Amino acid sequence: MESPAAEANYRRGNELSSQGRFTDAVASYDAALRERPDLVDALCNRANAYRSLGRPGDAVVDLEKALAIDPRHAFGLPMLMEAEMHICKWDRMFDRLMSLNAGIDEDRFRVSPLVLMMCVSDPARQFKGFRAYARHVVRSCPVVPRPRAWAHDRIRLAYVSSDFRQHAVSFLAAELFERHDRDRFEVVAISHGPDDGSALRRRLVAAFDEFHDVRTLSDQAVADLMRRREIDIAVDLSGLTALGRIGILARRPAATQVSWLGYPATTGADFVDYVVADPVALPTALQPFFSEKIVHLPDCCFLRDTRQAVAPARTRTEVGLPPDAFVFCCFSQSYKFTPGMFDIWMRLLRSVERSVLWLAMAHPPAIANLRREAAARGVDPARLVFAPQVDISEHLARQRHADLFLDTVPFNAVTTAMDALWMGVPLLTCLGKSFVGRGAASALHAVGLPELVTGNLRDYEALALQLAREPERLHAVRARLAHNRSIAPLFDMDRFRRNIEAAYLDMHRAAATA
Repeated sequence: MESPAAEANYRRGNELSSQGRFTDAVASYDAALRERPDLVDALCNRANAYRSLGRPGDAVVDLEKALAIDPRHAFGLPMLMEAEMHICKWDRMFDRLMSLNAGIDEDRFRVSPLVLMMCVSDPARQFKGFRAYARHVVRSCPVVPRPRAWAHDRIRLAYVSSDFRQHAVSFLAAELFERHDRDRFEVVAISHGPDDGSALRRRLVAAFDEFHDVRTLSDQAVADLMRRREIDIAVDLSGLTALGRIGILARRPAATQVSWLGYPATTGADFVDYVVADPVALPTALQPFFSEKIVHLPDCCFLRDTRQAVAPARTRTEVGLPPDAFVFCCFSQSYKFTPGMFDIWMRLLRSVERSVLWLAMAHPPAIANLRREAAARGVDPARLVFAPQVDISEHLARQRHADLFLDTVPFNAVTTAMDALWMGVPLLTCLGKSFVGRGAASALHAVGLPELVTGNLRDYEALALQLAREPERLHAVRARLAHNRSIAPLFDMDRFRRNIEAAYLDMHRAAATA
């Protein structure tokens, strides 16, 4: 029987969630579910609110209930897999992966891009999932013709992002915004994410010629603003991420629309013209699985702010590490870990005496699950060392104590890989099949260490063990990295600026002659 009270509270919860008032939204979903405990959409949306509140364990409970009621719910299984990956709950991962792949093939699921990147390695299946998700996100958006190319003295270049704050995207790109050639480009920020009041936010505001905070505006209003400003090139840095607003680009505010940096995948959207990449991260062979035209930068499509402060050095003991241990590390978020990767890491710990695995602090359920998984593989859980969250300058400084960064597949490190290499820590990766699994390889090629890119996990494990057991070899790699840091393309920010500006100029010329 229908319940008007349940429906009213469910709708109120949705409205509160859309405003970012997640605690209040949970209360409304609670009220709806008291009236109708089988209201699957309320369970799923409460799980989303829990996730936004940093409570993935509670999200898992709700999503398990939702799937028990409706096993074929379009969002239920993908959402559950995402929540379980965040807390490293792997007990049913194989079965869930089989169901997920079948659901994508049958077009039964609407799979979030994060789940597609975490769990799906086949580029064709990824592409199908991305396209379906993009269509869902912009399903009510009217078709808008491409505007004409403007003829300004300087190209009006707008970066559209939710992440102009203390965020990985800004840690990477802040210096580029400052360095852009103002004789050729007028650089505009379209900021639809939160203002965290940080020093980095203030630096970013100062870096742009115009900074528009559009959080309170609709997608249509933002697109109208960009059209009034006669934006030539719109570069979306958020894509289909949780805070992305691809609906802005769906309204065609610029003649040239580009995806870059914050979203290493296809948007699956016909209104995004280009994706900026490089030949290692996104080879031409993957073009059939991208709706955008791939544009290659000559070196690496990733960058790093070389002006960011690094805190004074501290000792190993001060950062929570044993003074005489061999320190493997991975500072990627826990949702990038898989049982297969963890198997390898635990075999390495068993094989290398007095070694530890240094990880970023995670949700308490994730830490408990990882410690339990270590014990199940014959490793003392105390050999997992979790680094507490600190200011980025302190995090960079403490990384010098790591001996070898172990990357993840199918979802590579990007920001954390760039951080490690910038701080002189050798990084070992395995080349993935898709864009999201090839970023670290691109960085290693651009810093002159291609031998640290392996083609399969067997070679990855063998090389990690060799480097850990042969200190002279690892020292030589570290010395080359220290030397290359100042001369290789990876951290040459002016070279990167010239490369990406040349790409923008080519795109603009193409639009002007279309």
